[in-house]
Order: sequence, then structure tokens, then C-alpha cells
Amino acid sequence: MKFLVDAQLPRRLAAFLASSGHDAVHTSELSLGNRTPDHQIAARADHDGRVVITKDRDFWVSHVLHNCPRTVLIVATGNITNSALVALFADHLDDIVELLAACAVVEMSSDRLVGHADKPPIAEESVVAPRDDYARMRQEADEFFGTEDRLGDDDVEWWRP
Repeated sequence: MKFLVDAQLPRRLAAFLASSGHDAVHTSELSLGNRTPDHQIAARADHDGRVVITKDRDFWVSHVLHNCPRTVLIVATGNITNSALVALFADHLDDIVELLAACAVVEMSSDRLVGHADKPPIAEESVVAPRDDYARMRQEADEFFGTEDRLGDDDVEWWRP
């Protein structure tokens, strides 16, 4: 499987995935490095057929609204050491790959893996998810992450580029 590991995760994770037989790139290897904007990371992942691995839930929102990135693994472990994170991936890598093959969004916490939404067929153009799918995904995200740090629909900051 091909992965693009986002900036807030360690390069060591990309190195571990590569040593496990996967094609893994860290954002530090991109032309803008760890300052590459999220929309460029998502577009690059889709162009290269990669799964974005990130702690940033904005990728999930982008997936729901624009189907970009097509596949995302959200790391929801909170603050753990890099060694513990790599060990978590090592312990569950086969399950992660299996879920990513069937699900467009996978969340990984310290104690569980959750697959969301079957992968839609890949279209030539981005497909905007129907509103009822967005509402369902938003509800699932709120149930998993909570709502205390989520910006409201009327917050200006939510839409700032």
C-alpha cells in the first residue's frame, strides 16, 4: 500500500512503513516540506494513489466535502511517544491495511480501529458527498472526537484559507 505521512507525525513512521514493504513518503520529502498546504498534500496523495496518514481532522472534512483525499487514516491517539506510535502501527499494520482497502476513512486510537464509509468508485472528477452523508460523517466524528474543540458552522475561522 502507498502512504503519505503528514507533518505532525514522525518521519520514523514513514521509515517503518517502508521497511514493512509499503511505499511511504513523509511530507518533509515534498518540495515544500512540512509547510506543504493540506490541499496540496491531499491532491498529491490522490495523484500518487496514496493514503494520507494524519492527526488533522481537516482531511476528513475535505474527504467528505470534496472526496480529496480519497483515502485517509486519522491517528487519534492523543499525545504518545513516537516509539509507542510506531509500535501501535507494528501491532496492527495488517488490520490497518485491510480496513483501508475497504474503507475510505479509518480512525486509529490507542485501543481500536474504526472504518468509516465504504470506498466510492474512483471517478475522473471529484464527487461532492451528498448532504446526508456529510451529516452522518459529522455525527460520527463528533461521537468519536467530541464537540468541545470543533468550530461551529457559523465560525469565520472555519473557512479561513
